[in-house]
Amino acid sequence: MRYQLKAAFFLIVVMAGAYLMHRTGLAEKMKPEEIRATLASFGVLAPVAFIGLASLRPLLFVPAGFISVVGGMVFGSLAGTVYTLLGSSLGAVVAFGISRFFGREFVQKLTKGRLGRWSQMLEGQGAKIVFLMRLIPVFPFDAISYAAGLSHIKFKDFALGTVLGIIPGTFVYTFLGSTLHEGLTPRFIIAVTFTVVLALIPVLFETVGKYIRL
Repeated sequence: MRYQLKAAFFLIVVMAGAYLMHRTGLAEKMKPEEIRATLASFGVLAPVAFIGLASLRPLLFVPAGFISVVGGMVFGSLAGTVYTLLGSSLGAVVAFGISRFFGREFVQKLTKGRLGRWSQMLEGQGAKIVFLMRLIPVFPFDAISYAAGLSHIKFKDFALGTVLGIIPGTFVYTFLGSTLHEGLTPRFIIAVTFTVVLALIPVLFETVGKYIRL
C-alpha cells in the first residue's frame, strides 16, 4: 500500500506539472531561443529562474546538454557554466531523491527496467566511480542519478562525484551555446571542435575497452 501511495503521489505531481506547462505555454517555449527570451524577462532574477528550471529538468525530460547550451546563450560561457553546474547538480539530487524515496520497484517501472546495470556498477562504490561515469559521456545523465538512488552509495559521495564530473562537459556545451550567435568566428569553431571531441570520447572509450579485453 505504501508503494501505491508513493506512486500515486508522484503521478499526481507529474500530471500537475504537465498541466501547468500546458496552461502557461511553457511546453511550447522549450526551445533555446524561446527559453532565452523567457529568462531575459526575469531581469536580475534570470539566474534564479534558470537554476530552478535546470534543477527540475529530470522531471521535464529535457536533455542535460540542452540546458547547458541555453545557459551559454543567456549568460555567456563563464557565468553560464556556473549557473548550469548549480542547476544540473540540483537536478541530479532531485532524481537521486526520487529513487531513494520511491524505491527500486517504482523507479524500475518508471525507467522500464533500464537501470539494473547502472545500479550494479554503483553498488558499494563511492565518489570516484560516480565521477568517472559523469566525466565520460557514455552513461545517460539521469540514469546515473536514478541508479545511484537505488544503490547503497552515500549521498555525499554521489554529490561530490557529480559536481566534479560534470564540469568539463558542462563547460563545453555552455561555451558552444555562448558562440551560436557569432557565426563562423574562431570562438565558434573552437567550441564546435570541443563538442566533437566530447562526442567522440564514448567511441574512444569503447575502442580502448575492446583493445584491453583482447
